[in-house]
Amino acid sequence: MRRGSVRFSIVIPTFNRVEYLRLALASALEQADFDDFEVLVSDDCSEDETWPYLQSVKCPRLITLRNDHRLGMGLNWRKAVESSNGRFIYLLQDDDTVLPQLLSVSSSLFDRHKGVELLCFASCLIDHAGQNPRIYWRPEHESLLRAPEALLQFSNHWTLSSSQVVFSRKIYERDVSFDLTPPIFSDADTILRWMINADAILYPDPLALRRNWPGSVSSKMEGTSAMAETMKFVVKNVMQHAIASKSLDVTQLSKLESALKSTFLSV
Repeated sequence: MRRGSVRFSIVIPTFNRVEYLRLALASALEQADFDDFEVLVSDDCSEDETWPYLQSVKCPRLITLRNDHRLGMGLNWRKAVESSNGRFIYLLQDDDTVLPQLLSVSSSLFDRHKGVELLCFASCLIDHAGQNPRIYWRPEHESLLRAPEALLQFSNHWTLSSSQVVFSRKIYERDVSFDLTPPIFSDADTILRWMINADAILYPDPLALRRNWPGSVSSKMEGTSAMAETMKFVVKNVMQHAIASKSLDVTQLSKLESALKSTFLSV
């Protein structure tokens, strides 16, 4: 299959979460009213039943990969994205699920907003059992934010993760995405850097369900020195890229720096 041969790729990097992976993969494959997509799963040498399970799933749109050796979270995310073929990409974390309308709605939104490369939709959290959904963040209405409006908004109050973002392959390839420098891999860093130059669609309804549970990476690392160092890195890296871009004026840069420090260094 050649690059760009399908409109959407749902990519699922995974490691040792076969029970949640079953739910994630089923939701990805069960998209309604849309068929121009593939689902790619990259298994980072799981030691549970992940690989036998993936081999048992028979679906022509499913691509399964298993790494020769453990890459770690960031490199596995990179491999999953770079092995996929879609013009737009949704990165589904293996403990989350997507709703059946994810791709049909995303496709319509990108059609309505020609040339836009970033879609951010409402966040809906579920518990470890997939119950008790609650909206964590939602925009008031569908809107288009011209760069750097989204950057300034989300740096002031970070409410996103990769689970609420659909992005174009072009935006991924224009910058070094998924930086592996900090102690903990951070999708916030990549998304904020994209927003320096990218227009963004905000959509008020959730298109995925994000699992909030003690086994998530963010929950495990909360309050650790590694997390603190990672947050410092996010602030420094986003500011460096914003300055180098020359896309923000002095006032905007000052607001950005203040917002980033308040959001990421005061937690």
